[in-house]
Amino acid sequence: MSLPILGILRSVVPTLPYDNYIIRTREAFKFTQLELFIWEQTAASIFNWREVARLVQDSSSWEPLLEEIVMGLGPLLLVFLLGLGVTPLTLTQDDSRFKAFLTKHHDASPKGRNDRYCERMMKRRGLTSPCKDTNTFIHGIKDHIKAICGDNGNPHGGNLRISTSPFQVTTCKHRGGSFRPPCRYRATAGFRHIVIACENGLPVHFDESFFIRS
Repeated sequence: MSLPILGILRSVVPTLPYDNYIIRTREAFKFTQLELFIWEQTAASIFNWREVARLVQDSSSWEPLLEEIVMGLGPLLLVFLLGLGVTPLTLTQDDSRFKAFLTKHHDASPKGRNDRYCERMMKRRGLTSPCKDTNTFIHGIKDHIKAICGDNGNPHGGNLRISTSPFQVTTCKHRGGSFRPPCRYRATAGFRHIVIACENGLPVHFDESFFIRS
């Protein structure tokens, strides 16, 4: 069966016995079909196969070169991919959601905390197309917010956690009317406990309803 790396190699060095290379790779490390596929995907992104082609001048020298690449890096890359390569896809997604959370809700050192502050920050953080109805900015160190998912928070139902210590916050409430920009907001400064949703130890959602009720 032709796998991705075969196509790459065929376009670079048409004389290489690719099927033999794949067979030798699988036999050397007892790769399953999935493991072999992962190895090939990684190799395709790591190795400059055109440089390999330049180094390989005749059909008698390609095999030791490729075998050295596989023997030297194959097991290490496989461990990296299976141990750190599949799981990080989830971790990367979680990290991306945490960054999005910080963009929406974190402002370490606010200036003003008044209506103009809200209108400026809501626009700067991309929350005015259309105008978001309510948004709260948490002030302070982001690691303290992150810690709500750990020892600075208590369970609050489902994946929600309530902070054990209060935070300085500014809530921006849309004044009403059209939700098309320019957006106008009313600011409310506060100092209170907050509730957030956590996933895999990271904040991903701010519970505005709890803040409004409190």
